[in-house]
Amino acid sequence: MRQNPYPDAAHEAGLEFADRLFGSGDFGDTWDYLTVFHNDTDNPHVHIVVNNRGVEHGQWLAMGMSSDMNIDVQRAIQVEVAEGYGIELTATTRLERGLRQEVETDTWKVQAGLSVVESTPEVEVKARDMAGDVMTLSIARMSDLFDERANVVKDRIEEFAIQLVEGEEPMVSRMEYLLDQAHHFDDYGAPGDPSYVSPEVMSNLRRHIETGGSEETISPELKAQVVAHISDVRDNEQSHPYLSALADIVDDKAFQASADYAPAARRYEVYMQDTLGEGVYEDFQTQTKELLQSIDKMEGLAREVDDPHLRVAMDIQIGELKGDVADLRTNDPDLQAFIIEDRRYSTMMGMGTAEMDTLDCPEADKWAAIRKEVTDTASSYGLDGEAFVARFGDHHNVTLGTTMGWRSDDISTAAAHFQEQGLSDSCERAEAVVDELHQLASSRIIAISEELSEVHAHATHLLLQGRGDDDGHSI
Repeated sequence: MRQNPYPDAAHEAGLEFADRLFGSGDFGDTWDYLTVFHNDTDNPHVHIVVNNRGVEHGQWLAMGMSSDMNIDVQRAIQVEVAEGYGIELTATTRLERGLRQEVETDTWKVQAGLSVVESTPEVEVKARDMAGDVMTLSIARMSDLFDERANVVKDRIEEFAIQLVEGEEPMVSRMEYLLDQAHHFDDYGAPGDPSYVSPEVMSNLRRHIETGGSEETISPELKAQVVAHISDVRDNEQSHPYLSALADIVDDKAFQASADYAPAARRYEVYMQDTLGEGVYEDFQTQTKELLQSIDKMEGLAREVDDPHLRVAMDIQIGELKGDVADLRTNDPDLQAFIIEDRRYSTMMGMGTAEMDTLDCPEADKWAAIRKEVTDTASSYGLDGEAFVARFGDHHNVTLGTTMGWRSDDISTAAAHFQEQGLSDSCERAEAVVDELHQLASSRIIAISEELSEVHAHATHLLLQGRGDDDGHSI
């Protein structure tokens, strides 16, 4: 601004300018921002600190020359706003006005949320604290937005599940679905009771379900009976869809790997079309795919989160939601991994890494050393060590699909890192080091977690004992 404008007018103009850019929504989103008015020089002015992640839509702040909020647009808005407060400005650059040298001042500046203050340190402290509050608020809002979307998806899953039940198409367990599928295909194309069907096998499997059994609790004897039946009648080509469903129930890997096996996805499509009718099935596909698209949008939001622990929490919740959709799209091969629990990243009854980070005791130095070892090793492979460590916690709901996604991302990142270094076999090398890193981290982190949990429990016990039998000394 020009020399000696009226301070209050300069302040108000600065606030309106900031609101026009970051609070109006005119540029596709709104952004959290902090303004600090500086009036201890001959040039009253406003400093603006902006969080570059949009509040409403998560849009990144762009100010490049090709963006809607480029410097020329900013200058035009500044001139327009200033005029309303009786301040005369021109929308030209310093170079265009012949001012090639910067004017030396003792003013402070704010860059990326950090202040550099020369003459007013108390303002620096306040600005830094307030900028930190803005960042915390932005993270909280992003988390709230994610939770809001998750709740919407959960509600839609529940509504759709109720529709299925009310439509007399109740959800069933995977084993019951597969057995129903086997029964559906046992006379497929040949009404009656084909010779390849075993009423005894079907009856035994149905009885197992009725007594509360599942695929995991099938006895070795029943499994052997089913596998023998598959082997005995597989020469009949018409039996293959029926036998394939049975093979999935008992996990007959030999038959599943053979050319006789009818893929689960194809069986699923035929079975659902026959059961629901083609029109209803198409509607079913559309609605559940919309659910998955909503979850995909949540994944996009999670990828933008910098805080490693928040990102892990989001990843886990996304996995749970996909598992919920898998219950609707039974045997959808792309979702099956999300109904299987994976405890490889779980510290079980011990502390999680976030909790261990807050400890203040001599034993905590052991964790600090292990933490450094794991993060340094991850970084040497081009991975984000902090993000890798954050995955380990007292989780009880991490799905195999989630951990497979983590592993895939790590391998891709490490492979790109090795390729940049000109190393051969980058993909194979990346896969090997990622698996080795997980084994190292898992064994070391879980061990120290259990050790520190015991130390913490013992200290707490002593503290409680001391409170119950006070000898006059503080602990």
